[in-house]
Amino acid sequence: MSLPEFTEITDSSISREDAINQIIASIAMEELSLSHIINAEGENLQYALGTISGASGPNATIEEVLEINESTHRVLQDTLEHQTILRNKLQDALSSAVLTGPTGPIGPTGPEGGPTGPTGPTGPTGPTGTIQIFGIQAKLMNQQGAGISNGGTIIFTDVSTKIGSAIEYDNTTGEFTISQSGYCWVDWWVNVDGSDTSRGIVLALNVNEVRHSRAVALPVTSQVSGSALVTVDATPENPVTLTITNDSGHLITFEVDVDLQANIVIMAIPT
Repeated sequence: MSLPEFTEITDSSISREDAINQIIASIAMEELSLSHIINAEGENLQYALGTISGASGPNATIEEVLEINESTHRVLQDTLEHQTILRNKLQDALSSAVLTGPTGPIGPTGPEGGPTGPTGPTGPTGPTGTIQIFGIQAKLMNQQGAGISNGGTIIFTDVSTKIGSAIEYDNTTGEFTISQSGYCWVDWWVNVDGSDTSRGIVLALNVNEVRHSRAVALPVTSQVSGSALVTVDATPENPVTLTITNDSGHLITFEVDVDLQANIVIMAIPT
């Protein structure tokens, strides 16, 4: 996974479009940092519980597990507060006014030495500029207690928002397809019911059917969430696919006490 590069500003000629794109990219980098923090906390828990691959050593005591759990709780609480701030910043950036086109040419100047001629006509207004951002938001509704087998894909039931045509969704396979190269920001969460299992819950973000990143939760009823900045090399003829799958090694079920079981937001910034 590569990081976005910021354009060096050497004078005052940076456009409004470039400035907004830089703001969005900086938010994405902060979100990426948060995802690394959450992943590190998940691996700490895996290590303490003895479920991380390749780890060896004595089993953690109950007191040590509770201490690690409390530490993880504090980190996740701080991360959630930071996430709220970043989400507000992103909404402000996305709701910025569209760009104004270039000013038309200046009218002709009157002859030298004589009286000042009439002011030339104002040139035509240029076309309205746009910020090239594509996005989609999908939700999983009214699936209380439904199960997903190990390796199964989460099928979102409703597309609530869709911007542009570069991102499409297939509600029969659960696949999101991106047909334009650039940077892709993915933010998702799933409400799970951990009461019927004693093992941890792991969900994975897959890019072209290859695991990109994972989110880990304790075997309790909770919200599993993740986010990632993905570099996309795609064309309409060769799109990139994204899915969220159960990587726990066992069946998991959705929480039964809420109507909304899962949510995902994908935002693409073409290069």
